[in-house]
Amino acid sequence: MSLAKEIEQYALVNAAKFGKARPEAVLGKILAEHPELKKDIPGLMKQIQSAIHKVNSLSKTKLDAVKIP
Repeated sequence: MSLAKEIEQYALVNAAKFGKARPEAVLGKILAEHPELKKDIPGLMKQIQSAIHKVNSLSKTKLDAVKIP
């Protein structure tokens, strides 16, 4: 799975659980899976912010359909 897809998936799950995705939560999950990305946190945060903007604009109905692991 690509990094962009992983970020979007974590954002979707976070939003489904809490009503809105938070960048700090997604960053923590990504860094836990990919510690080598710690060297480029500003670039990573740009990707995370983009995914969170997309996910947080989804309707509650679509978020309710997300399967939470």
